Amino acid sequence: MNKLYFKLIICASFLCLFFLSTELKAQSCAGCLVDSVSVNLSANPDSVWTLTKTRSGACLSQTGCIMFFITLHPTANQFGFASSNAPPGNGNYHINCDPVGTSIGTPLCVSGMSSFTLIFCKTGGNSATYTLSSSRTFSASQDFSVRQGCTGRITVEGLSEPSIQWNSIFPGAAGAYNSWLSCTAACDTTYITPPAAPAIVPAFIDYVVSGTATGCASGTSRDTVRVFIVPGMEMSISPSNAYICSGTTIALTANATGGAPPYSYLWSNGATTQTVTVPPGTYSVLVSDMTQGCPAKADTVQVIQSSTPAPPIIASNSPVCQGSSLNLTSNTITGASYFWSGPNGFTSSLQNPSLPSATSAQAGTYSCYVIVSGCPSTTATTTVSITPIPIAPTVSNNGPLCEGQTLTLTATGVSGAVYNWTGPGGYTSAGTSVSITLITVANAGNYMATATISGCAGPAGTTTAVISATPVAPTATSNSAICAGQTLNLFASNITNATYSWTGPNGFVSSIQNPSIAGATISASGTYSVTATVNNCAGPAGTVAVTVNPIPVAPSATNSGPVCVGQTLTLTAS
Repeated sequence: MNKLYFKLIICASFLCLFFLSTELKAQSCAGCLVDSVSVNLSANPDSVWTLTKTRSGACLSQTGCIMFFITLHPTANQFGFASSNAPPGNGNYHINCDPVGTSIGTPLCVSGMSSFTLIFCKTGGNSATYTLSSSRTFSASQDFSVRQGCTGRITVEGLSEPSIQWNSIFPGAAGAYNSWLSCTAACDTTYITPPAAPAIVPAFIDYVVSGTATGCASGTSRDTVRVFIVPGMEMSISPSNAYICSGTTIALTANATGGAPPYSYLWSNGATTQTVTVPPGTYSVLVSDMTQGCPAKADTVQVIQSSTPAPPIIASNSPVCQGSSLNLTSNTITGASYFWSGPNGFTSSLQNPSLPSATSAQAGTYSCYVIVSGCPSTTATTTVSITPIPIAPTVSNNGPLCEGQTLTLTATGVSGAVYNWTGPGGYTSAGTSVSITLITVANAGNYMATATISGCAGPAGTTTAVISATPVAPTATSNSAICAGQTLNLFASNITNATYSWTGPNGFVSSIQNPSIAGATISASGTYSVTATVNNCAGPAGTVAVTVNPIPVAPSATNSGPVCVGQTLTLTAS
């Protein structure tokens, strides 16, 4: 059930005061009982409000009525009312219970009226759409932006044209920027043209327009228009070199700077977004901003379809040894950009990249593709092997040795390796165990062996061969010939650091340089040999022949005696 409200209306000379409601109300304005609606137009002096509603009730001796409680902006000075079922001139609307009313379609001056009541009645009570509007008969252009070097339009309405004055008030002194206007007096339209860059301009200029009001307004009226000065606008399409591959599309973007964003876009294909995705063809775009007076900026780009390039032919110097340079190569493709990738995060844009000091982590599959005119090829691959460097082998020799012996060199410790030897006097050889026969002291020194696996040689192991010279044969002498029973003395010439070894008849041996045989017998006769040994190396023997003569037996002795003095004594031994 509808609630009933009573509205107390106090009227004096048709000026009525109302207490507002939006529900069905009873009130005492000449017996009015109508639907009422509140209409708030106070936010803006230039406002429009519409409502579709069925009329009911009676007021002002009429039926089919509706009542509006209207609040206006303080600067609104003109009001209008229209009904969809009552053409202009066909019926009246009543302000504040005015029984005469105002013809529909006729504006009403409402200066100084912040709120009032409107009653509209039409027989039949059918539904209709009602339009209520407020405005200022005096109004200037809204604040706007204009680019440097362009021209913006400023207008005013509701002033007597001969009385109109335009004047800048900020920044600077009054009139400082009047020279930028096409007209400053007796004109309801003027044009502002800020100088183009590189001229220095303020961020904005406030212009005051004043003059004698006409229509619903009266007296001198004034308004301020703020004109924002923004830099010139530049625009380009990216990418500017648009190449795509067969069967693909590309995103084109209109890039604008300067002016007064937000920007609006209109592409030749009808799109209105900043970025469009398109197939091959020629495309242009117009970009506009929020300023007045400057044309839209345009740019054009051609999207060209390119053929897909053949994949590159790639190779490498694999296998390579760890620590060596890995060289990747590709054939030359005209106009191509190269894109390599590989193990351990490797990437390169070189046609023929190199990886110095390669490690085992860089072994594996390397890939490369090319892009020509924006079109990528398929990917080519090559496999790279990085051979680890073997460790240094364990090397040894059978020294120390003497001249004339055989030096044997041995390398071990690296499975599957080939051992390569170098040594004094330019010596080279290969093998796990190598020998040098009939060595001399020239063969003494450091011998080095490297282990090689898959062509990769590791660090060298070293062994030092010690080779001693063979001493010369000592000169052997004696005190021969001697008689049996005497001492046989043997002598060997002096050789530095030598030890001596004598041998001779009858099993004689001695390590003395100059040995003796006391009480030599005739069996001690014969050849004696002596050798000198230095650093365990024995030289050739020196020899000496020894003769031990036997002691003869006592002879038989006789004499011719006895004889007399003066005679001859004859002695006979036999």
